Amino acid sequence: MVISAAAELVEHAERHGAIMMVDDAHASGVLGRNGRGTVDLFQLHGRVDIQVGTLSKAIGVLGGYICGTKDLIEFLYSARARFCSQLLIRPVAAACLAAFDILEAEPERIEQLWKNTRYFKKGLTELGFDTGISETPITPVMVGEAAKAHRLSAELFNEGVFRQASAFPPSRRIKPACAPS
Repeated sequence: MVISAAAELVEHAERHGAIMMVDDAHASGVLGRNGRGTVDLFQLHGRVDIQVGTLSKAIGVLGGYICGTKDLIEFLYSARARFCSQLLIRPVAAACLAAFDILEAEPERIEQLWKNTRYFKKGLTELGFDTGISETPITPVMVGEAAKAHRLSAELFNEGVFRQASAFPPSRRIKPACAPS
């Protein structure tokens, strides 16, 4: 279902002259050959205009990336003062490159990640938890209202597991941290 949906979205974008962007926040280092992401997994090479992702989940470092045409990257670089980000410092870039080298040389790490993910999700399901519809190792535990999520987070912390609760914000409008002044 997801494979046909990804291909259909790309075909729709191509048919209508739209730009196709893929957010690989949960796919970088996990999906596709050697963790190359969604474009690789669904064989969409050359058909996606912008691919963004994180370096702080499976890659294990920090920051993110944007892949696109040379013109797009030059525009973003020249406009970076308008964004809430900085360029990667050399040690962080080196750590990311080392992580990519490991993914290339040791694909069994991704296989083990998927084994661990299946085991974890199965265990949570058997305990009665709702893990949503995630198709990546990012595993939500749906508990309902925000107060309940925060209580579960506190209980997990007391057991030595740090996981902050994620909940929808209250109905009042919250100003984004990067909003223009």
